[in-house]
Amino acid sequence: MNALGVLIFFAQVPHVWGQSSLVWIFFAVTLAIVLLLPRLIKSVPSPLVAIVVVTAVALLMGYRMPNVGDEGPMSPGLPGFNSLLVPLNLQTLQIIWPTALSIAFVGLMESLLTAKLVDDLTDTPSQ
Repeated sequence: MNALGVLIFFAQVPHVWGQSSLVWIFFAVTLAIVLLLPRLIKSVPSPLVAIVVVTAVALLMGYRMPNVGDEGPMSPGLPGFNSLLVPLNLQTLQIIWPTALSIAFVGLMESLLTAKLVDDLTDTPSQ
């Protein structure tokens, strides 16, 4: 499992708190499929199988799963350029610093692991 997957997983877990027990069951089944299916089948990505299976079961049961739209209002279309202008001040930096640091750390780890893998495959050291 890579670091980005771990970050995404832990970012999604808080959205499960406070949901019904059926959502917890779907969460556990999805996690089990993603983690255990690669031991049986390698030709199909396990996250894809998990999405298809859990979605099909929810539709067949007639259960309306919580989705992104339930978290808050969403505006249709793309944002204009005016909303992209963010003031560059200390408050903005305090908001983006933790996310920027974790993204930089993930990028660094992925690069180092890729370099190590290439070194092992080619029997040559990195510079």
